[in-house]
Amino acid sequence: MVLSILGTVVDKCPESLDQLHQQFVHLRDGVSMLGRGVAHPVDSSRSLYVAANEFAVVYDMDSSVDIVGTDSLGSSVLLILRSSDSCSTLVCHASHITTSDMDMLISSMNTTTMLQMTIIGGYQSQSNVMPILATIISNSHLIELVALSFGPLISGVGVNVKTGEIFSARFSDKGPDMDLRTARTLAGGQNVVLLNIYNSIMEELTIGPFTYSPMRAVDIW
Repeated sequence: MVLSILGTVVDKCPESLDQLHQQFVHLRDGVSMLGRGVAHPVDSSRSLYVAANEFAVVYDMDSSVDIVGTDSLGSSVLLILRSSDSCSTLVCHASHITTSDMDMLISSMNTTTMLQMTIIGGYQSQSNVMPILATIISNSHLIELVALSFGPLISGVGVNVKTGEIFSARFSDKGPDMDLRTARTLAGGQNVVLLNIYNSIMEELTIGPFTYSPMRAVDIW
């Protein structure tokens, strides 16, 4: 991917987020509203919750989903990719992104044109953001970074797939099989792969198939 910020191609990964924010001040302000006010309650009627190590692609004409989001970022990172060409929005919750992961995310959006990316991190995610930026910069697809923010005030985040609005969110229902979905991440160790949880053609939540190893002393959790 080729990373562009305000029309400037970034061909070398910055040494730190502070350096990047000093050069491009607007990145921090792009989602500054996340730390202000009360989180907007999101019910399950027309929303899709993405858990850790999951992603979903939703088109703006989707008749079932208006809001896609996640929470409990902690040391993880939320990637939001939008394509005006295919009218699709991708939301991914992950602690790290490999080159093959990024290729999979891009191909799932069904577009060859430039994508707009927003990166949002939790209070412990700064160390994970830089490797993700390095992965993006080292590849060939053109991506415009429009916002990058992280901090203790960021918890739940929702994205309106119709308008592109990003807002603070509180999810009352996180969807079915959360125990099983969480077990996949907790028991998978470093080998947990990103899982696409939404069939955008059928407009259905689709979990699995996947495998995980038994957890020792699971009764203490």
